[in-house]
Amino acid sequence: MLEDEDEGPLVWLGIAKAQWSYGKVDESIIAQIEQDLEQENGLDGWKDESEKALLKRKQALRTFLHQCRQPNPKVKKIPKLVLRKALFQNGDCLALQLSDTKYGAAVVIETDEKDPEYGKNAVVALEYYDSEPPTADIFSSAPVMQFTYPNGRQEPLSVWCYAQGFRSFKKQVRVVDTTDTARFKSVSDHRYSSWPYLFTNVNELGKKLSAQIRL
Repeated sequence: MLEDEDEGPLVWLGIAKAQWSYGKVDESIIAQIEQDLEQENGLDGWKDESEKALLKRKQALRTFLHQCRQPNPKVKKIPKLVLRKALFQNGDCLALQLSDTKYGAAVVIETDEKDPEYGKNAVVALEYYDSEPPTADIFSSAPVMQFTYPNGRQEPLSVWCYAQGFRSFKKQVRVVDTTDTARFKSVSDHRYSSWPYLFTNVNELGKKLSAQIRL
């Protein structure tokens, strides 16, 4: 975004606003905004509207710069950093209790803890829908569950599941084994979603698979 002629200047303004809210704006940020104003970077929209609109925008930026140089009389307290590590390890085999009578199966194939507040695991669902928890052989052999779009296109049901929001599903997820993730190396495009999304789709797709088998 910083490289974009229109978006870049707005990013610096946003950073300055956040810094001022929590204390003091870095001089380098103020210098960048001054440079953008002098060179009229990011002002094409106001130029196209009218000369009056451009002058009004410039004045608003000058006022903002003046504010950035002043002490904030009501500094906000910096929010406490909440560390949430990823919950599982690569290769963990998960039994998903979908209901009182049905179970699904999934494997953790990636772990991402680059953001310390939002650790997450990429979880890929397997074609399993049964009244008993999945056993070790299921995780090493069951095909990857496929999500089908209305146009017929299919993709693996693979979801980034965050540590945040897991509490509601804690009793429904159990590590029952570990497995080699090599067979899942082609599954790399994971949806940024949630545990509810994973459970809902495993349940719905599992029902469809069960119906097809009966037919």
